[in-house]
This record gives sequence, C-alpha cells and structure tokens, in this order.
Amino acid sequence: TLPVHYYWNSTSWMQISIFKHWLCKLDEVMRKSCRNILLLVDNASSHKIDDNTTFSNITVHFLPPNCTAHLQPCDAGIIYSFKSQYRKYYCIDRIQKYDNAIAQNQSISNIPQTNIREAIEFVKIAWNQVNTKTITHAWQKTGIIPNNIAVENEDLVLSTNTELIELVNRFPIDREEVRMEASEFVNSEDFISIQDMLTTESIIATIEEKDVLKSEDSPIIKSISHKLAFEHINSLLLYITQDSDSELQVNTTFLSNLKKLKRTIETKQQNMLQQTSILTFYH
Repeated sequence: TLPVHYYWNSTSWMQISIFKHWLCKLDEVMRKSCRNILLLVDNASSHKIDDNTTFSNITVHFLPPNCTAHLQPCDAGIIYSFKSQYRKYYCIDRIQKYDNAIAQNQSISNIPQTNIREAIEFVKIAWNQVNTKTITHAWQKTGIIPNNIAVENEDLVLSTNTELIELVNRFPIDREEVRMEASEFVNSEDFISIQDMLTTESIIATIEEKDVLKSEDSPIIKSISHKLAFEHINSLLLYITQDSDSELQVNTTFLSNLKKLKRTIETKQQNMLQQTSILTFYH
C-alpha cells in the first residue's frame, strides 16, 4: 500500500478532477477523525469546485489574487522544509548507490535511477520530518494566527541547509562549476527552463577524468556489512510489496520496524562516507 494518493498526469501537475478527488478523500479523513478544518487555496485554474460538491468537515477558502506568497502558510516555509528533507534523502540514496558501485568495482553507468516507488518513500519520510515548529512559524509569518508564541525556526532552516549542502558537496563532481546555494538546490526545478542540469553522462565523464581510486588488496572480511544488510532488507521490502496475493500477511508493525531498521543502516552508511574513497575526488 502506498503512503500517498498517487496520480499520474502527462499534461500538468494538477487537474480539476484530481483536485476534487483529493478534497473528497481529505474530507473523509477529517470526518472519521471528527475534525473540522479550514483549507486555504490559491486561484490556480485547476482549483475549481462545482456547486454540486459539498464537504462536511472542510471549509475551502480561496485567497485573493496575487496574495499566495504572502498569505499561504505552505509558501511561508512548509513546502521549503518538505523539499529540503526530500532532497536530503535523495542525496543520501544517490551517494550510497554510487559508493556501493565503487565498492563492488561496478560501472557507475549501471547505477539505477531512482524509481517512483523510492521517490514516494522519500516523500513519506520527508513529510514526517517537517515538525510542528516549522508549521506554526509558517502560519505566524502570514499573520493568520497571533504571533505570540516564540518559535525558533531560523535555526531549523539553517541546520537543514547546512546538512543538505554537506551532502551535495560529497558528490564526485567539480564543485566550483556546479556550486549552488541551499535554496537553489531545494528549488532546482524552478531553474530548469533557464539553466542546464547535470546529465548522467556529464557526471560520468567528470568522474572518469579524475579516476584516482586505489584498488583494495586487503582480503574480504567474512562479516555482514552495512551495505549487504541494507541490500537484503531492501530486497525483502520489495518482495513484500510485490506479494499481490497477500499470502504473507505481514504485520504492519513488523513492516514499520523493518523500514526503520533500513533507515538506521542507511544513516550508518552515510556517517561512514567520510572514510570512503569518494572523498579522494576532493584531494
């Protein structure tokens, strides 16, 4: 089961039908939770609600034109926080897969691209990392709720940006040529139309030009490494999700703990990156 409502659309990010379906789903969740909420929506062309559609637990309020950046809490830091966390986990995944390929003497051209399922998992983890302080600060910033509660959100943003840039700087590319501010990297899709993005071929070419990796002559230690444990857990999770007949009847708590263990091993691998051969590209 996916942790999100997944829609596919080839023409635009959002359609009226998708927006309506999502609102109905949200209203159902609020009704089951005995909650009533106010939903602030901008005037995008896809944000249309016909007169025959009613909601029991949602009040939809449309913001005035050209005021989204000032009155929409999501645009006041919530989206940025979410995207920062998503980029962080994306970087961790890319670095880990690169490091695994190097450790196994495999061609980096064979490193698999991030698939939709993995991206959705990043989305779930990233959203869970957006804390209540960030959300409260965003609402206060718009002036919608009283700003009488001290929320130190600047330190949270600075910490996330620092961590993100440290991850970006671990990529085996010429950092002087592609150096970006944290905000530029988080919102990189905003620059697609005006600047070139690095391709897989250009990254490979850069790495091959700086091929200074040393071969490892030490014998293989017969123990389970973080990498191997991660691969086995990842394979097990994939096997469980592919069980269309649900014969396994995996307990949700077990599945949650398995994913937690996967993230723990992933974090340990990230901490070990300082000792890996990838850093030789910067010496």
